[in-house]
Amino acid sequence: MGALLTLDGVEAGYGAMQVLKGVSIEVQEGEIVALIGANGAGKTTTLNVISNVVPVRAGRVRWREELSSGGSIVDTVRRGIIHVPEGRRLFADMTVLENLEMGAFLRHDPPGVRSDIERMFALFPRLQERQEQRAGSLSGGEQQMLAIARGLMAHPRLLLLDEPSLGLAPIISQQIFRTVRELNQTQGVTVLIVEQNAHAALGLAHRAYVMETGCITMSGPAAELRDDPRVKAAYLGE
Repeated sequence: MGALLTLDGVEAGYGAMQVLKGVSIEVQEGEIVALIGANGAGKTTTLNVISNVVPVRAGRVRWREELSSGGSIVDTVRRGIIHVPEGRRLFADMTVLENLEMGAFLRHDPPGVRSDIERMFALFPRLQERQEQRAGSLSGGEQQMLAIARGLMAHPRLLLLDEPSLGLAPIISQQIFRTVRELNQTQGVTVLIVEQNAHAALGLAHRAYVMETGCITMSGPAAELRDDPRVKAAYLGE
């Protein structure tokens, strides 16, 4: 495995507010990496920097050893980086099927797109049942399934997931995490996940980073961080 994504000393923010303060992380091809931390720590900003929503002020973002910051969001998608944002942000007035088709907007292989839609329906059977229903009328869990499925339609090399369990019932969250693990194990999808449910994130990931006030304060194998007394006290309620 090689480094798929590297952030090296990245600084970024919004207007006069600096959020990221020298953030360095690495995602290896084929692994699941979790980024955990409290609200306002800078986790979502990190994903927004990777997907070129927020510009880099200092430091470097590298995609397979090439500089990737400074391009457009479409450039990011073409590289194979797909961002499933917090809040899902579906096309609410479009149907489930139309949302899936929008996920493949850069592709030019209609038979392959149709095959992948069937694959999404196999992965998320509820979406097949709801395929003609407007996305805005789905339940929260169904919307999260659709958001992930829409992202997968672009054949991501790296899937960025921002708070996929937010607002979901525990049983639905568990289903989402099982699906992410299956995608990683059976299809080799590399995942960088931001998640406030530290128990679930550390149980899912191979490696993890802890972020506090815009800085990476801890990193290592997820199992080791899960057993670290500092992580237990701050994020696991132990």
